[in-house]
Amino acid sequence: FATLATRMEQYIQGQSRDLVDQAYTKF
Repeated sequence: FATLATRMEQYIQGQSRDLVDQAYTKF
C-alpha cells in the first residue's frame, strides 16, 4: 500500500508539473 501511495504522489506531482508547464507555455 505504501508503494501505491508513493506512486500516486509521484503521478499527481507529474500531472501538476505538466499543468504548470502548459500554463507557462501559454504565457
